[in-house]
Amino acid sequence: MTRNKIRNIPLFPLNICLFPGEDLPLKIFEPRYKQLINDTVATNSTFGIPFVLKNKIQNFGTEVKINQIVAKNTLGEMVIMIEGFSNFSLTDYDKNYKDKLYSGGRILEVKPGGEITDQELIKSIYYYAEIVNTNFLKDLKPDLMSSDTIARAFNLSPEDKFRYISMNSQKEKEKFIRFNLDTLYKLSEQERLLNKDYSLN
Repeated sequence: MTRNKIRNIPLFPLNICLFPGEDLPLKIFEPRYKQLINDTVATNSTFGIPFVLKNKIQNFGTEVKINQIVAKNTLGEMVIMIEGFSNFSLTDYDKNYKDKLYSGGRILEVKPGGEITDQELIKSIYYYAEIVNTNFLKDLKPDLMSSDTIARAFNLSPEDKFRYISMNSQKEKEKFIRFNLDTLYKLSEQERLLNKDYSLN
């Protein structure tokens, strides 16, 4: 598949945002999206999920592929398992995509976050993963300390994922990671103090 070029793909606007490699079940029941999923399966292609915030389609989202049709009834309604393929910026939105019921648009793949260069931040991440929460990086096993890898480990809300992928610079992304890591440190310290108080009673 051609990457880093503007491409036209079908779109399914939703209030969800995935990182590449993340998966999620999705229930399909509207006629336009039943058509979109059937077309995607028939052509073995991907579709885009532009993020919806406060009922407005945003200019960033996730390109996804269908890993499995989990269930399907006689009405054509289904539950599918999707997986994040890449994140994109939406350059153009077409409500009437070709001759289809669903929408489409032109997307440009967002460059993945790079390797973290702030050495103090790297030390803080490893300390948290080795001392405070040993499960933090357990399932990710990063070869490089990339900002995308750490962002995935935070288990972010869809809104925070959207904020992250829409950031323009690596510096912004590292600042975002620092903020979230500091929040985790504070929460773990509060939990420790609560457990200490409980044990003294």
